Amino acid sequence: MVKVKTDQDFFNRFRAFQIDIQHLSSIFQNPDIEITPEGIRSWNQQAKNLQSIFDEMIDEANERMGN
Repeated sequence: MVKVKTDQDFFNRFRAFQIDIQHLSSIFQNPDIEITPEGIRSWNQQAKNLQSIFDEMIDEANERMGN
């Protein structure tokens, strides 16, 4: 067993990420929604940014667990 090295800031980043994902996925709640090509580009950029952030969080989480 390994003690997880954590703090409130790291936990809060997970909470903020969760909110960002909810915002990103909200476009798919309404089956009648329409989106412009610019909106699609913006959505894709936000998704890629969140993917990068999540990858960094996973790496940091592994470090905090001693891996």
